[in-house]
Amino acid sequence: AEAIEAILAVARGRPRRPLVLRSHRGRGKTSALGLAATRVLEEGLGDVLVTAARREAVAPLFDRLAEATGARTDDYGAVRVGRHRLRFLPPDVLLGQGPDPSSGARLLLIDEAAALPAALLEALFTTFTRCVFATTEHGYEGSGRGFTLRFLPWLESLAASVHHHWLTTPIR
Repeated sequence: AEAIEAILAVARGRPRRPLVLRSHRGRGKTSALGLAATRVLEEGLGDVLVTAARREAVAPLFDRLAEATGARTDDYGAVRVGRHRLRFLPPDVLLGQGPDPSSGARLLLIDEAAALPAALLEALFTTFTRCVFATTEHGYEGSGRGFTLRFLPWLESLAASVHHHWLTTPIR
């Protein structure tokens, strides 16, 4: 619940105040992203974009949204709730198209952030004003050292403020 509220604070708050959501594997980061995305859509704040190294990695996010709303993925891989939608786009596609003001995108959720190169994370933050970086720093996403040693100091130096939240209780 605290993680979901922290994600919602990014969506509702001022730009350039990202959230870094960290935990060990199996603590529910992706599910929390999905539940928060549901609330953003239901509150009519705008569209939500999600990216990760692999589309399969964010399946639980789409599952939580479907469970909460009954909405299903359309032919284009998006889920619509009211006037807004949740869409997955690979990081390179996101950067290729940039933020589209007409799309109504309010929030970018970056799952498995430590699996992405620091330069790519930097470009995403530079391009999108409201970002949540969710990551497992140890385990299957890799060592997370590039994320911790290179990206986080860069983010702290550029963002207006960076909020951190750790999930500790296993849900698996």
